Amino acid sequence: MDMITWPSRKVRLTGAVAIGILMTCVMTAGGVAASNKARVAASSSPKIHIAFFGFMTSNSFAQAGWKGVQKAARQYHGTATFLNGNFDPTTQDNQMTDAIAVHKYNVFVVQAYGDAEIVPYVRRALKAGISVVADYAPIGSNFTTVKPQVPGLISVVDVPKHNGQVMGQMAVAACGNLATCQVAFLIGNTVSPLDVVRTQEVESVLKADKHVDLVATPVAGYVQATGKTTAQVVLAAHPDLNVMIGSSQAIEGAQEYLQQAGLLSKVKLVGNGGSYQAVNAVKSGKWFGTYFEDEPAEAYLATKYAIEKLQGKKVPVAVNSASIGPVGKWLGEGTRAHLKGVSGVYSDF
Repeated sequence: MDMITWPSRKVRLTGAVAIGILMTCVMTAGGVAASNKARVAASSSPKIHIAFFGFMTSNSFAQAGWKGVQKAARQYHGTATFLNGNFDPTTQDNQMTDAIAVHKYNVFVVQAYGDAEIVPYVRRALKAGISVVADYAPIGSNFTTVKPQVPGLISVVDVPKHNGQVMGQMAVAACGNLATCQVAFLIGNTVSPLDVVRTQEVESVLKADKHVDLVATPVAGYVQATGKTTAQVVLAAHPDLNVMIGSSQAIEGAQEYLQQAGLLSKVKLVGNGGSYQAVNAVKSGKWFGTYFEDEPAEAYLATKYAIEKLQGKKVPVAVNSASIGPVGKWLGEGTRAHLKGVSGVYSDF
């Protein structure tokens, strides 16, 4: 059988076709390279594990912060653990030591109760490569600034001195035109440095006004029950009391007692917190005002910045938490006029 031989043929590519093929190859290679680069970046970005050093698990303000931390953890596909500080600086110090040692967490969100006392432990965490942010309470001994007091720390905090000043100013405003105004300040805590500075500022503002008589400064803490019993004791000793101020939780307890005693219209109340109960009390006229702070939003922002710093991004290192949220332009002064259209951001119950 004869073998059939096909003649050889040369294929010629025009310039346009050749360039098109070349560009396709380049684009394909570029796309693969970009895809590989993205995969490498994703794999090199650390899994987020957050330790939240909260004031106390049963404290409504700490729980408000916890909501913000959890929101950020979900957004960045990480995990978050609430470590109960139980309002005890030694407990927080020990928790931080343990959290560094287990090498589990790479983000610390700290509601510091010891303030300056916790600084050495924060330094250790930063040295270990952990991203640390102060949430609400300054870390350090300066209570007049939002700036971080430890190199490498992020600070999203309230200024205790400012907080006390605004509380005192709202109390003076609540006195109105009274020739003599009797005021009681229900102190949160006498041990916490943050509380000590806030108390000093409240007292300084009140004592500077010649029309104000600060008649009582009992410790009422941060729960409704002690606020109620403390208010009863204060009113028994000072039946002509005009204004009472304190933490939102304590003032809620005081409100309950005053309602039961038929004295709510006689004594004006000023709280410290942005809870639903506090905001609604101000808007309804039961309270004169409250120091409003959006703690869930603040803690979310603090956690977000700590995570992004861990990822190598540039973030703000100093934020005044009172400037966050709907009352931010008044830096916490939550009077009825300023809270118009505003809702509370957490619950005290």
